[in-house]
Amino acid sequence: MTRQLATGFFPISRAETEASGKFDHQISAANSLMLRYAFTKNQVAGDAFNTGGLEDASARGSSFIADHALAGSLVSTYGSSAVGDLRFEAATRHAVLRTNDTAGPGMDIAGLADFGRPFEGNNTRRENHYQVTYVYARSAGNHLWKTGATINRVRERVTAPDGFGGLYLLGSLNDFFAAQPDTYIQGFGNPATDYDVTSFGGFAQDHWTTLSHVTLDLGLRYDFEHLPPAFNQDTNNFSPRIGVAYSPGSHWVFRAGYGIFFDRYVLADLNRAIEMNGTQSFEQFVDGAAAAFIFQSSGGGRLLMPAPSIAPSIFRPDPRLATSYSEQSSLGVQYLIAHNFDPECRLSFRARPQALAHTQHQSSDAHNPHAAERR
Repeated sequence: MTRQLATGFFPISRAETEASGKFDHQISAANSLMLRYAFTKNQVAGDAFNTGGLEDASARGSSFIADHALAGSLVSTYGSSAVGDLRFEAATRHAVLRTNDTAGPGMDIAGLADFGRPFEGNNTRRENHYQVTYVYARSAGNHLWKTGATINRVRERVTAPDGFGGLYLLGSLNDFFAAQPDTYIQGFGNPATDYDVTSFGGFAQDHWTTLSHVTLDLGLRYDFEHLPPAFNQDTNNFSPRIGVAYSPGSHWVFRAGYGIFFDRYVLADLNRAIEMNGTQSFEQFVDGAAAAFIFQSSGGGRLLMPAPSIAPSIFRPDPRLATSYSEQSSLGVQYLIAHNFDPECRLSFRARPQALAHTQHQSSDAHNPHAAERR
């Protein structure tokens, strides 16, 4: 347990290494190959996160992040009217985060200071990406047809003992001196997860010059993300797209468009629900007199084992979990005043009728403020 706040300066360091290479090869008159490799390593010691003015040095931490990525493309032409573009990528990220205080618990005195082991920050993550995309385009008369498909697989191996060191939330410094925290949170169990998510997508579209002064873009896309077994598999993700450009004369162009765009799931949300399912691990969450009793009986420390009198707090995904999407529309007008002066005015609208769905938090105690967050 942190007994004294740091004063003065404390040591920090940062080191970054980058490397990349590219290979291009004209296989034949109709086929060209490109390969690219990139490597990045970042090491930040002592001040990688929780760097606000209220965080003591004990609540800050160090990070090690290494990225490797191999990407490539094979472009093939089919006569003078068609082209195919095959793209692929294999990438991996290894991220290690460590707080300066690794024992715990953490103390959060509202508006004054945060010290000790924070709720998050002692994580290890290995993330592997594999993606293949193919797009085929063909022109025929007044039409430019495009169709394509993509597969993207992400595997996550995470150890995230968030809250396992314990965290006290206090309303004031007087509450700290009086050993009267508002809330206490601590996690127990196995924080390691290993799962994968695979996304599938396909589209078809037509760029159609109907008249010399009117152009239409019509398209339809479908997306599906295969999730771990505990989650709902949302399959009705069809997204139409339409755009029109109209030029009544040589100086004016009017444009309008509308489309539906589906999002992907936030992997941190999935990880929290997989980990904190009540069988693998769980949280205990208490407030008021129970939190004060733990603080006083442990001398401001953390629980060594779950308290039998406190119900577990767990995360479960909504059985109706749906893929979030946005509806976007736009209007634009462009007028050519002179050949070297071309002002443009655009108006865009966005709506998100389906908010990003997240896991439900279930507990017999009060609501846990540390809900699942982002990817």
